[in-house]
Amino acid sequence: MKRFIQRHAAQIIGVLGGWDRLRFRGTLRMLANVTGLCRFLSYTDRGLAKDFGKHALDLSRQVREQSQRVVEGAGRPVVHLNSPAVCKEDLAREIAKRDGIKEGPVCLLAAVEGCWSYDVRSNKQTGHLERVHAYRKCLHLYRYQIHPVLGFMHTRLQTWLPFNLWVNVNGREWLGRQLDAAGIGYRRHENCFTRVDDVAAARAFLDEQVNTDWAGLLGPLGEAVNPARESIVGDYDIDYYWSLDQSEYATDVMFKSPAALAAVYPSLVRQGIETFHSADVMRFLGRRVEKGITPRFSGEVISDLRGMGGMPGRPEGVRVKHRVNDNSVKMYDKAGCVLRVETTLNDVRDLKAPRVVEVKGSEGPKAAAGPKAAAGAQGVTGAKDAKGGEGDKGVKPRRQVWMPMRKGVADAQRRAEVSAASNGRYLDALAAAGSPTPLKDLAEGVSRRVRWNKQPVRGLNLLGADDAALLAAAGRGEFVLNGLRNRDLQRLLFGDAAPADPAERKRRSGQVTRKLRMLRAHGLIHKLPHTHRYQVSDKGRQVIAAIHAAREADIAKLSELSKAA
Repeated sequence: MKRFIQRHAAQIIGVLGGWDRLRFRGTLRMLANVTGLCRFLSYTDRGLAKDFGKHALDLSRQVREQSQRVVEGAGRPVVHLNSPAVCKEDLAREIAKRDGIKEGPVCLLAAVEGCWSYDVRSNKQTGHLERVHAYRKCLHLYRYQIHPVLGFMHTRLQTWLPFNLWVNVNGREWLGRQLDAAGIGYRRHENCFTRVDDVAAARAFLDEQVNTDWAGLLGPLGEAVNPARESIVGDYDIDYYWSLDQSEYATDVMFKSPAALAAVYPSLVRQGIETFHSADVMRFLGRRVEKGITPRFSGEVISDLRGMGGMPGRPEGVRVKHRVNDNSVKMYDKAGCVLRVETTLNDVRDLKAPRVVEVKGSEGPKAAAGPKAAAGAQGVTGAKDAKGGEGDKGVKPRRQVWMPMRKGVADAQRRAEVSAASNGRYLDALAAAGSPTPLKDLAEGVSRRVRWNKQPVRGLNLLGADDAALLAAAGRGEFVLNGLRNRDLQRLLFGDAAPADPAERKRRSGQVTRKLRMLRAHGLIHKLPHTHRYQVSDKGRQVIAAIHAAREADIAKLSELSKAA
């Protein structure tokens, strides 16, 4: 993200990165699977399958009546919706505005919707009735409220077994409450801020949100929304288990004026839709593509553009979205002067999170595999373990490993880190867009012969196949963060298979070395200190983006772009 901010620093007044919309799911885990449900019903003397329907209906009526009673006791309306076309949030906001609600319950909206629940069916092989998972419809209760901390929010309660609960939070709504409490002025448009008097303080508040004790915050909400839980579970200590069903992490770049954003936004749109390939999109969303897309990947990578009616000029409402299976990163303009890049995570199984585990089959940290594992164990169990202190007293050594990310709130902080990194990589990749330098000036600057380290270096033929392939390889998305090596370019320019002949390997390495030297001489790449890696410079990204657009455009498109410029 630093490259993008530096590139447009003169027109940017601040950057805010943090949670946007969050959807948490509360699950009574014992009731959420057939085995646990049968055990629970047997304990409560309701184990007969033939009685399941009546018992489930009684529980559903109990949940519905007690939930409605709480809202009606606060003097708020209960509205039954007969059409899915009604926007529940708009209706709730109208009610809050009409009644002047500043804090507390706003209303309860009831709607019949589909859900996963249970049914009783006959097993043809055994002839017995069995409880099975089934998709059905039941009444759902949407409780809208103005929370003293979270602001305007709502919960959704399924009134049929297993009584799942969803809590929907808006991070920007929450930030507004924090700024109000701190007395910091701001200008807000819907769920984004176009100006904040103290950007550093706002960023600190957003960081606090990431580090929230979600289980402690959501627990009381669950009790308030489903007050019948205790009477249903009885002696069983079944609390709601909280998971993060969907997360949206937004990075808002606040420009000084709509005109400042409008000047660069068309080029950002073109950059996002014309130059980012499947491997780039996968890298943005945290998947490893250093050696190309693995053959094991069987999902979809999709990029699409909506709302292009305003091009050329300022494309009002235009957004570019890239999706890998159920996760996505998108870019769009908000309120005229805010550029938002947003990562949405629905499925985190392909992502990794650190987890501390016990080292099996050892009596102390030194038995952990390798020096890194021992260092990791020391970092968790303390220095005394490494010196023969607490570790000798039976404390099992532990170390940190990387495992698939969980949907539980325990990994919410890591989820924010992954999302913030995704937005940062996307903005860095956009840094080359919107260059005011004409293509002819860029081409003339690198097409001439130059001297570097007292040696002549030829100019680049930007429209030639060889040099264009070299620039395209150097500008690939997977090299943005860690840079590229000689062997990386060899793989891209000559193919994946390394030659068996040592002389041929040496020839290829020397040829790529000369190409890297040429790019360095023209200022298109620079060497990372104390490494054998090279990184594309800002000038290099401008040249690569411009040449790529020129090579892919036809005469009509080039004429259109010249008029837009």
